[in-house]
Formats: sequence, structure tokens, C-alpha cells
Amino acid sequence: MAETKNKELAEGLKGQLIFLEKKFLPKLMANEFYYEDLKGLQIKIDGSIQKGVVKDVFNFGSGDVLEVSLDDKDATIYIPFDRDNVGKIDLSNREILLTPIKGLLS
Repeated sequence: MAETKNKELAEGLKGQLIFLEKKFLPKLMANEFYYEDLKGLQIKIDGSIQKGVVKDVFNFGSGDVLEVSLDDKDATIYIPFDRDNVGKIDLSNREILLTPIKGLLS
């Protein structure tokens, strides 16, 4: 990108993927996370022996959603990424504690 010094050169990048090193991203406030930081986190469920992993994070327009694969289920499930369903996120230990509302995992 450093050699892209004018509009004509920039036009040549149209349709290309542009990558940015994480060190150039803005610092986040408390309880804010980049999607990439959540992917792969181990899932623990409050009051349960179930465990799993975050496969992906989406936003379909009404809020962020975790795509979760639980060890004892074949299909993935979608958990709203909100205070009602997510109790604690520990990035240093790569874990999320879920506190899912009743019936969410049934």
C-alpha cells in the first residue's frame, strides 16, 4: 500500500483483499472484542459439564451471535453474544463462560 500514491494506482487494487496487522487496529474499551479474538475460545457452560468451542462470530443485523460447537452435539448452535448468555470472557486463558438463558441449549 505504501507504493499506492494516487487514485489511478489505487484503482488497480479494486476487488482485492486488503490485510492489516492487528497492531494497527484501535485499542478496544473494556468488554469490547474483535471477532478474531473470540474464534477458537473454549466454551464452559455455567452449571454444566458441557464444553465446546467458538467456531465463528456473526452479526446478522440484530446483534452479535457466537457459532458454537458443543462436544456432545453434532450440529453447531448459535448463542446471542450478550450479557444474558455470556458470563465471562477470559482472553488470556482462551475461555468463555456461558450463562445461557433457560431453553437455549435444549
